[in-house]
Amino acid sequence: MIVKHAARKPGTRDRLVGLMAYLAGPGTREEHSDQRIIAAWDPTVTDIEIREPSEQMDLAHEMEFPARIREMEPPKNGFVYHVPISLHADDPRLSDEQWGYVARKAIDKLGFGDCRWIAVHHGLARSEQGPRDHIHLVVHLAQENGTIASTWGDYKKMAELRAEMEDDPTLGLRVKTQRGGGGREGWRQGERYRAERAGRGETDREQLERLVRAAAGPAESEADWVGLMRSSGVLVRARYAPGGRSEVVGYSVALAPEAGAQPVWYGGGRLARDLSLTAIRRRWDGHDPAASLGAWSKNATLDARRPLVASSWSQAHRAVADFERLALATPLSDTVSWRAYARETAEALAGLSTRAPQSERIVLQRAATQLSRVAEMPHGQLRGVPSRGATAMRAACRVITSAAIAERGGMTAVIQLTVQLARLSAAVRRANEASQAAAAARMSADAEANLLAMHHRLQASTVERRGGRAAQLAADASPAVAPSTPFPAPSSPGRSTSTGHGHENVPGR
Repeated sequence: MIVKHAARKPGTRDRLVGLMAYLAGPGTREEHSDQRIIAAWDPTVTDIEIREPSEQMDLAHEMEFPARIREMEPPKNGFVYHVPISLHADDPRLSDEQWGYVARKAIDKLGFGDCRWIAVHHGLARSEQGPRDHIHLVVHLAQENGTIASTWGDYKKMAELRAEMEDDPTLGLRVKTQRGGGGREGWRQGERYRAERAGRGETDREQLERLVRAAAGPAESEADWVGLMRSSGVLVRARYAPGGRSEVVGYSVALAPEAGAQPVWYGGGRLARDLSLTAIRRRWDGHDPAASLGAWSKNATLDARRPLVASSWSQAHRAVADFERLALATPLSDTVSWRAYARETAEALAGLSTRAPQSERIVLQRAATQLSRVAEMPHGQLRGVPSRGATAMRAACRVITSAAIAERGGMTAVIQLTVQLARLSAAVRRANEASQAAAAARMSADAEANLLAMHHRLQASTVERRGGRAAQLAADASPAVAPSTPFPAPSSPGRSTSTGHGHENVPGR
């Protein structure tokens, strides 16, 4: 279950009328259907036809009555309290009676029993995981006794409610949200719409998360990581401690904007909490941040990494095999280590996605995102701590992101690697199943299935190309040019990226 508090505008008093119109309307993208009130402070309110404008106005005035009759001044954040409550895409849809039960439980948990409130249901909400059944809980905070209900601690109360509802056997919800803290901020609707208008499958924030993660995988130091980000076309700026530029305490990144536009910056912790500077620094033993201070300068010279030869892919296979061996020797009950293995596998997938053909890039992007979410650590636990296999996976990521791919036989190396990464996803799935983390196990299973499907497609495509080339040789009795691999060679790290992105490294821009 997902609870997302809507912004409350300070000083507003009559926004309730506009909110009613939105809830009863078709939605910004015609996603609302069969809008209806399924629960309210007064049971007779559920008979109101909310899609009628006159009914919307009358209902808003009725909810505002305790405040209007006393001419109460609105609180700092306004009278209107609005919380959408939605299920996960994999959860079964609830009946109106079940949703009414959830709404009344929420009102009791929040202490709004003396307020006037309604719960509106209208179809399935769009999300990156798929359609989600949901309601909107709307409360006017003026109480019948003339006081204003307190919203203090509402986030904690709703988190408690979410856990209670997910465990309630009468609802039959399958997805258990990770308790005790998440790992990333959800995408905003405007971000998704901008990506869709531009014809891209991921938002700027999702693309930046993947590129920052791909750079972290092979990095030997903080300076190396900063250089790899910039080499991939990411704009990077440091946040310095107050009083000078002698200590970097944070960072933000952006994609190169289109002509005439300004870059949109995201802090590392907003991309994912394991990508905060503090978490990133934990991956290097004996790391001294002062040694990397110069790398953060805008004028820093990028150290050119010589691309590895195509034969290096065998080193990646051996390194991933070593990583897998260490992972499989880890007890399934060691959840901290398995989250680290999931994060480091996600880094390899993110790196491979920067080299992938467009047709397969989305599979790698999604698998990297799924495993990075599986790796999220609850509040109070250290993020970014490396696993026992971190050194092996770092060596593999170095090959994945910088080795040339041979025209002859190069795809075979990539195909073998996808199988290894699928096996690692399966191992992560088993560990989460053992710890009864159903949502994490399902995401790991999805990554595993998608990678195996990608493996079969690439294998079939390679066989088909070889067969076609053999036929051409027989027909022409002359040497045929070997088909070029769809995986591009890595760009030179020292090449300037100030004018935009290279399509190989930053897809979809």
